[in-house]
Amino acid sequence: MYILGFNCFMDDASACLLRDGEIVMAVQEERLSRRKHDGGFPERAIACCLEAAGIEVRDLDHVAFNFAPWHDLHRRLASVVRELPESLRFGSRGTDWLSMLGAARSFRRRIGAGRYRFHFVAHHRAHAASSFFLSPFEEAAVLAVDGSGESASTVRACGRGNRIELLEATHFPHSLGYLYMAFTQYLGFEKNSGEGKVMGLAPYGDASHLRGVFRDVAHPVDGGDYALDLSYFQHQQGAPVFFSPRVPAAFGQAARAPESEITRFHQDVAAGVQRRLEELCFHVLRDLHRRTGSTRLCLAGGVALNCTMNGLVRANTPFAELFVPPCASDCGGGLGAALWVHHQVLGHPRREPLKHAFLGPAYDLGGVGAALGGAYRFEKVDPVERAVELLAAGRCLGWFQGRSELGPRALGSRSILADPRAASMAAHLNDRVKYREAFRPFAPAVLEERAHEIFVDYVPSPFMLQTFRVRSGWADSIPAVVHVDGTARAQGVTRDASPLFHRVIERFAARTGVPAVLNTSLNVRGEPIAETPDDALRTFGRSGLEDLILGDLHVRRPVAGRARLGAAGGKVLELRRSA
Repeated sequence: MYILGFNCFMDDASACLLRDGEIVMAVQEERLSRRKHDGGFPERAIACCLEAAGIEVRDLDHVAFNFAPWHDLHRRLASVVRELPESLRFGSRGTDWLSMLGAARSFRRRIGAGRYRFHFVAHHRAHAASSFFLSPFEEAAVLAVDGSGESASTVRACGRGNRIELLEATHFPHSLGYLYMAFTQYLGFEKNSGEGKVMGLAPYGDASHLRGVFRDVAHPVDGGDYALDLSYFQHQQGAPVFFSPRVPAAFGQAARAPESEITRFHQDVAAGVQRRLEELCFHVLRDLHRRTGSTRLCLAGGVALNCTMNGLVRANTPFAELFVPPCASDCGGGLGAALWVHHQVLGHPRREPLKHAFLGPAYDLGGVGAALGGAYRFEKVDPVERAVELLAAGRCLGWFQGRSELGPRALGSRSILADPRAASMAAHLNDRVKYREAFRPFAPAVLEERAHEIFVDYVPSPFMLQTFRVRSGWADSIPAVVHVDGTARAQGVTRDASPLFHRVIERFAARTGVPAVLNTSLNVRGEPIAETPDDALRTFGRSGLEDLILGDLHVRRPVAGRARLGAAGGKVLELRRSA
């Protein structure tokens, strides 16, 4: 039985195909279209999924879309009327609503008709499914938290076996996601994209003198809920800028202009909104524990990408175990919708929990050498030994292997790797390789079996979505991946899930004594992570990298005097995908 799930018309469109409940393929449209956060109809991603299974649209049994336009519509209308009695605008998603209503028609027109049954799956149900049904837990509390779906912004639930029971919801315009987005804009970053920058900036600040303002901006409510003071916001009015004039008035400073200097004030504001997000989310979680009695938690939604908050859950709530999928944001919506239909609608039992994020395409690299011709220097090598040799010599390199990852994190398939021992490496990567802000941190990929040596209270973290405090004995040994607050966003690498990448770290440890490497995404600022070999070469040409390990080829800088393939954005390779 084939179930295709997809999401679009919001952010991070994607598609996923299940075959008898197993994931055949899951891929984001941005990886194929090369438009970051592409929210358009995922025609490429859907075609990729069908191709991977060797089927056509007529073979699909079910198609699931992660939005139900009429779900809770009365609540959304009521909030709109309450905020804007002179109009019936649909807030920040006004231009999307008709597209959502026409999703089934769009699918039939662009992909094709068939015997399949089309399902509209409410947005937060898909989020909840993408976490609980992929988790290792037989039962768990579930929290889906983001900007908003049809009406809800935060949904509490309880999962048992192959069922999810919805318990309570917070509705638009009150939203932890919109709280964070508003201050992302106030700090001069782009909403739905720059939230990670705010999280990275927060540890540099001290928000103690701003706590009174943030208490006014958003506050806890009895019964495990929260509320925004809407006088500080205007997302509920459909405005593209989510914060109202009251925010700069309260702080005594205008919003930061994009790309302008970041001052101590901006660091303090970032620290303040990060702290308020944590306080309110922990308030919700403590009540969720009271309702469910569970000590296991599944998180999903865009807010669940906040790895700093995730890393503090166990210390600030009664939850002892945590699962966050690699595709916690909208990019997991298609997968979640398909899982909801498979388990919740059709009643099928759960399969094995998700062990890795390598769910995208792989590529046949047999013709790469011939395609490169004389434009690059290259040689066939043992990729592990050559990577370790380069890393130990202090070089940073592109690393392209196997199937691509689903989600916003590079986890050892489409990565840039570097030596974490060099204190200057982070500055070099930000300035000379990725061309991004100097405060942006980098993550360590560490041997899972040795992670407890480096991190305090470490628990398995395969998807780089939790921070841990670095032990004092190690902080000076891996300075390139330790943030200013003494934490690191760790990725635990196992031999079973990622054998080649595990061998790289294992061999690096044997050579240097350090069982970790710096791991960041194979892209430059403003671009999606490289998907194809062509993308990897293009990134290589545009970045400050000097080495790229592409399969078993070590590719070096172009020969002097020859054109740099990939740098002009033209097609370099036409290679067949392989599942």
